[in-house]
Amino acid sequence: MKRFSAILDTIVAKYVSDFEWWMMIVTPFVYGVSLIKNTSIIWSVYQFKDLFLGFVLPDMFGVTFIAVAIFMFIAKKINHKRVTALALALSSFVWSVIGTMFILAIPSNSVWILCAVMVCMGCKIGAEQ
Repeated sequence: MKRFSAILDTIVAKYVSDFEWWMMIVTPFVYGVSLIKNTSIIWSVYQFKDLFLGFVLPDMFGVTFIAVAIFMFIAKKINHKRVTALALALSSFVWSVIGTMFILAIPSNSVWILCAVMVCMGCKIGAEQ
C-alpha cells in the first residue's frame, strides 16, 4: 500500500501540480489553430470596432496565440524566472487584447470570459513563482 501511495504522490507531483501550466500552453495553441482555420468566419460574423482593425491583420491573432504557446512551453522547460515572467506577461497581454476585442464586438460574445480566466491563471502561476 505504501508503494502505491508513493507512486501516486510521484504522479501528482510530476503532472497534476503542473496542470495550470499545461493549460496555459495548450489553450492558446488550440485557440490559435482555431483562429487560423476560422479566420474568415470570425471576422465576418463579429463587427469589431475600428480601434483594433486599423493596425492588426486578422490572420495575425492565430499566429500570435501559437507563438505565445510555444514561448510558454520554452519558459516551462528552461524554468528561468525572468523568461517565465516575460512569458506570463506576454500571455496575459495577448489574452487581454483579444478579450477586450470580444467585449467591444457586435454582437456581444462570451469569449472574453475565457480570456479573463486565462489572465487570472497566468497571474496565479506568476504569484506562485
